[in-house]
Amino acid sequence: MIRMSRCIVVLTALLASAALPSTTWAQTQLATGKPTVFKVTVTKVELYNGTSFVTIFSGSSQLDLVTAAGEAAFPGISTLSLPTGTYSQIRVTFSNSFVMRGSLASAGTTYYTTATTLNGGTASQASTSAAAIADATIINPDWGAAGAGVVQTIAITPVTISAGGSYAPTLKFTVTNSLVLSTAGGIFFFTLAGVTVSIV
Repeated sequence: MIRMSRCIVVLTALLASAALPSTTWAQTQLATGKPTVFKVTVTKVELYNGTSFVTIFSGSSQLDLVTAAGEAAFPGISTLSLPTGTYSQIRVTFSNSFVMRGSLASAGTTYYTTATTLNGGTASQASTSAAAIADATIINPDWGAAGAGVVQTIAITPVTISAGGSYAPTLKFTVTNSLVLSTAGGIFFFTLAGVTVSIV
């Protein structure tokens, strides 16, 4: 059995910062940082061989994207015996429902995420009480309703599978400064900025 050399793919999933609904409030970004908890649920992973997409994972797997190394390996994919061909794209489907927790400081005050959401579930209301910190489940309204499947497709460095060959990819999500603290109309709130997805 042939083990293919590793390839790295980066898929950027932009979680747009959500403005609170108002025609007069000016939204001001105060700080950015890495969340202490950030979870996403992946439901499908596919590779494209020039003719069709081949499913390499189907199910439901929630990943906590925050680790000491800044990456969370996806455990649902094992060594694959793919049909012969050259694979040039990856397609990942994940749920429009993101669990986050964290704190950021601005002007000498520390703000904490809470379970209270704002603006249709697109933001977490901030609190200055450390005792109030909690996970918040938010969505990106551009991707539809809460729990809707979000499909992201990107070209990859081609991977050629020959007869009898195999491929052992590891899907990873990388979180950088994706937690955003903003204020609008005297209300302080958290949103998410950007996440990268890679497969190696």
